[in-house]
Amino acid sequence: MMNTAVSATFLCLAMAVTGAPTADAQSYTRLSDSEFVVAGIGPGADSSLVHKLLGAPSHKTSATWQYNGIEVVFANAVVDWVRVRSRRYSTRRGLRVGDDETRITALYGRTCGPPGSYTFCGPEDHRGLMVIVQHGKVIELRIGPQIDHD
Repeated sequence: MMNTAVSATFLCLAMAVTGAPTADAQSYTRLSDSEFVVAGIGPGADSSLVHKLLGAPSHKTSATWQYNGIEVVFANAVVDWVRVRSRRYSTRRGLRVGDDETRITALYGRTCGPPGSYTFCGPEDHRGLMVIVQHGKVIELRIGPQIDHD
């Protein structure tokens, strides 16, 4: 079981760049790029799409737009990563904040991250889905090429 104290947990990008060991490519589930979307938004989306789908943010800086339960971070004028902390939003496969830890592997299979983590990689290992769990429940979803966004 992983908890928020393990903030140094990294996604596939970090493992690929640093050469850290990952699970055998044949033994874990590789997600398609279309799976890195929540509320219609994923890495590479532009700000006009985010505004169209989520409306005006409750708090906005040049790089971060915050909404109730979802945070969108931009780099070079496009979405870099998305952090979800509300049950209101789900992944394409239906995973939500508040779900039981057992639902993660039921929906996604084996992780590409280190043992005890819930990190799922894309076809090129430069995008990922990280699921943060505390006390057996999903408390946060992170989508994008992030390393440590606390």
